[in-house]
Amino acid sequence: MKLKRIINQLDKDDFYQSVYTLQRVMQGGSFRDELGTDTLPRNEQIRFSVSQQLGFPGSAIEQIKENISDDGRLRLDVSVNSMGLTGPSGVLPRHYTELLIQRSRLKDVAIRDFFDLFNHRLIALNYRAWEKYQFPAQYERSLSGNSTPSDDVLRALSGATQDAEVSLGGLFAQPIRKTKSLQQILMFLSGCKVMVHEFVGRWLFLEHTEQTRLASRIEPEGQHAQLGVSSIVGKRVWDLCSAIEIEIQPSEQAKAMELMTEGSLLSVLKNVTRQYVPASIHVRWKITTTYRNLPVACLGSHGPGLGLGGALMVRIDSMDKALTIPVG
Repeated sequence: MKLKRIINQLDKDDFYQSVYTLQRVMQGGSFRDELGTDTLPRNEQIRFSVSQQLGFPGSAIEQIKENISDDGRLRLDVSVNSMGLTGPSGVLPRHYTELLIQRSRLKDVAIRDFFDLFNHRLIALNYRAWEKYQFPAQYERSLSGNSTPSDDVLRALSGATQDAEVSLGGLFAQPIRKTKSLQQILMFLSGCKVMVHEFVGRWLFLEHTEQTRLASRIEPEGQHAQLGVSSIVGKRVWDLCSAIEIEIQPSEQAKAMELMTEGSLLSVLKNVTRQYVPASIHVRWKITTTYRNLPVACLGSHGPGLGLGGALMVRIDSMDKALTIPVG
C-alpha cells in the first residue's frame, strides 16, 4: 500500500528523481544490486522498457507496474518515453518502431523484449551518470559507509578526514590557514562566539643535548656556548609563536555544560582544530561565561563532576559576572 501511494505521488515528468525515489524505497536503505552496476540483471529491482508508440510523449515515464520476478521478489517494471532505441524518443529509424508495434499487435513480443535488453542497460547507465554528479545522492551513499567519487575528491582537495571537515573543505583547502578562518569554523560548529588569541606563548623545555655548556676537559669547545649565537641560559625557553588560546563564550547553560564536561561538541571542536592547526602549534582552550550559566554544585548523582564546572551559590547581583574556566 505504501509503495502504491508513492508511485501515484511521483512526478513522472522528472525521470531521474522518480527513479531515485523508487530505488531507495525498493532497497530499503541498502546500496546493493543498484541499477547500472555490475550486478546480474535479475538482481535489479527495477526493470526498464520503452513505450512502443509514435505519439507525443506526455511524460518521461509512461507507467510503472508492480511485478514478481522469477525468484519471487517484488520488481517494478518502468515504461519510459524519454530515451531508448525505439519509441517516441528512439534513435533508430522510425520503421523499427512501426515494426515493433505491428508485431506486438500480433502477440509477437520477441523482438520487443530483445530490444528492451539493450534499452534497460542504456537507461540504467544514463541514470547512473546523473546520480554520479548529484552531490545529495552521493552524500547519502557516503553516510552508509560506501565510498563515492565526490566524497573522495573533496577529501583529497581539502585534506579532510571527518565529515565536519568535508563540509568546511573550502577553508581547509586554503594554502595559508588563517586565524580568522579558524574562528569562523569554530563559531559555525559551536554556535557560540569564539575568540582566537595569538602569541600567548609557552615554555619549551630543552633536551640535555640542546642546553648550553661551558668548555670543559671533556668538551673543550663547550656545547652551544657562542655568546649571541647559540647560548641559552637555563633549561627552558619562552616561545611566543608556538601557542594559541581559544576562548569560547557560550550564552546558554546547556551549551556551557556540554563544553565543560568533555561532551561531543567539545570533542568535535578539538578534532577539527587539530586537523586545521599545524602540529607545532599548542592549543589551549577556555570558556568564558557567567555564573548564571553554571550549575550550582550540590551533593548527589545529578550534580556536575568534580572540576567540571560546578559553581558555589553567589549573590544575585553577581549572577551576570563573567568568569573564565580552562577546559584543556
